[in-house]
Amino acid sequence: MRRISLSLALLFACLLVLAACGGKSKSSTSQSSTSKGSSDITGAEIVPASATAFFSISTDSSGAQWKQAMKLLARVPALQKSLNKSLSSSGIKLSEVEQALGSTTNFVQLGTSAKPTQVVLTDTKDPAKLKSILAKDTGKTKSVTTEIGSWLAVADSQAALDQFKRSE
Repeated sequence: MRRISLSLALLFACLLVLAACGGKSKSSTSQSSTSKGSSDITGAEIVPASATAFFSISTDSSGAQWKQAMKLLARVPALQKSLNKSLSSSGIKLSEVEQALGSTTNFVQLGTSAKPTQVVLTDTKDPAKLKSILAKDTGKTKSVTTEIGSWLAVADSQAALDQFKRSE
């Protein structure tokens, strides 16, 4: 999973940065909250309060943010080439990843900075497709997945998923 994880992390980091830099956004200083203090970020409700890092990316391939990020990624040929090379070395195409991800993908880090644990959550409509992509990884560490509500959680180990579930 290490090679695919790094490739996907690179992709999502690029998408996050490119979407933030290239898109037009409206900001508002007003905040809305409910009596429970719920978040407007999809999936945040299942992330443990003990998480040391959390970020969420819109990975809806038909959405404006994804399309804008892909346009911007195309403007950075070296980055696009590196991403494609990394994915293709495991027999994966970016289009397969686009189809397998849900509309939102969240990255969660638990633990300390000295011993972090990462879990990726996506609201995929086709868990089997995403699992088949993860199974293509030729690295030593294989992905472990579990479904948590409507989310597919992916980690490098069952211990990481267990830690995530215990912390919920």
